[in-house]
Amino acid sequence: MKRPVINFIKIEATGNDFILIDGRKIDAESFSQKQIRLMCNRNFGIGADGLIFLTSYHKKYFGMDYFNSDGCRADMCANGSRALILFANILGLVKTKEKIFFYVSDKKHEAFINSADNIKVELFVNGLIKKIDSGVFDLPQDMEVLGFIDTGVPHLVVRVNSDLDKIDFKKIAIYLRYHLMFKKKGTNVNFIKILEKNKLQARTYERGVEDETLSCGTGVTASALLYWHKIYPNGNMLEVKTKGGLLKVMKKDNRIFLEGAARQTYTGQYFLIND
Repeated sequence: MKRPVINFIKIEATGNDFILIDGRKIDAESFSQKQIRLMCNRNFGIGADGLIFLTSYHKKYFGMDYFNSDGCRADMCANGSRALILFANILGLVKTKEKIFFYVSDKKHEAFINSADNIKVELFVNGLIKKIDSGVFDLPQDMEVLGFIDTGVPHLVVRVNSDLDKIDFKKIAIYLRYHLMFKKKGTNVNFIKILEKNKLQARTYERGVEDETLSCGTGVTASALLYWHKIYPNGNMLEVKTKGGLLKVMKKDNRIFLEGAARQTYTGQYFLIND
């Protein structure tokens, strides 16, 4: 039997890498969880942190259907949104230096692409900041829980007062990610270190990927919001250093924007494996 061939583009957004497919030509529902896992697998597939379908939305707009590398659909991915905007630009759907609107989970987001090095997307906060006492968890003394917030997906943010590169990252992150407090769905986990008043360093463990990613847009945004809330309430612009590059979080008129670079790495064809 001849295997279907899928055309795709690979895009990385500050180290977060994604497979992009034109979902106007192929329905995301036709892909099984197993097929998506194989496509994202770095040994047996293309390799990516997630799979994104650019979809039509009410004819006038386009949207994003996002899947983590475990094959499960997620409500939001901020770096994925920036990759989506670059993909739309490559497809000729949007122009540079113009205001763009796109939909994710039926929410209308604003975006702007100045260049591949400067893509800005609007993010929404789902609910209020939840205060959590650090004493609830068995954490090293140099760590303080700043709180919990949903920036499209749930995030716990932990401030680290020592060298962020030398913490027992994976052990502590997995302990927090599956903690009973967050029930069955669990949470993403962010560790931050304050470098300057308007600059943080961040490391994120992402559920669905089940590992550290080089950057996480919703995690960086959650980190900024909790930093402003608990430590620096007058802040409205923050640079966040991740392993994949620099991201900026901006607050303007109670709206939140994430800005950073994205880059097309290659195009290709994938021979879909039948279940």
